[in-house]
Amino acid sequence: MIALAFWISVAVISGAPSWSANKSLPMVRGLRLTSYETIGGQSDTVNTSVALTSDTTIYEDSTVDTATVMLRGSPSPVYPAHLRSAGIGGSVVLRFVVDEKGLPDANHVVLVASPDPNFTSAVYRSLYYARFKPAILRGQPVRQWVMMRFDFKVDSR
Repeated sequence: MIALAFWISVAVISGAPSWSANKSLPMVRGLRLTSYETIGGQSDTVNTSVALTSDTTIYEDSTVDTATVMLRGSPSPVYPAHLRSAGIGGSVVLRFVVDEKGLPDANHVVLVASPDPNFTSAVYRSLYYARFKPAILRGQPVRQWVMMRFDFKVDSR
């Protein structure tokens, strides 16, 4: 599967979720879904593309000179307390665009997979505040699609 080439992974910090679905999710501060796809690959929308003009091209990491990188200090999602206390973990996978300024583009966020809407909401909240080093193509910052997995792992004590 081609999407595996775009994974960005961040380490889990002692019971806290790291960067890594459910259909009826609330919009969180401007972030919204453009489509939903289950782990099995069935999508609830047929076309997730957005009409783009030539000046708003969105590149894949294989087509840029330097790919997007998350900056240190970007927040991790907050593990929902009721899920942690119940011993429930899981992973949320998002595909989103990072713009030329290093900001997630709220108009291009696609939920790929999530075991629980509360995990998804936590990821959206943290993504809103995340900052990235933008992708570079021919010396200029450009927009890039990023696939990221947010892991929520329960402490094993």
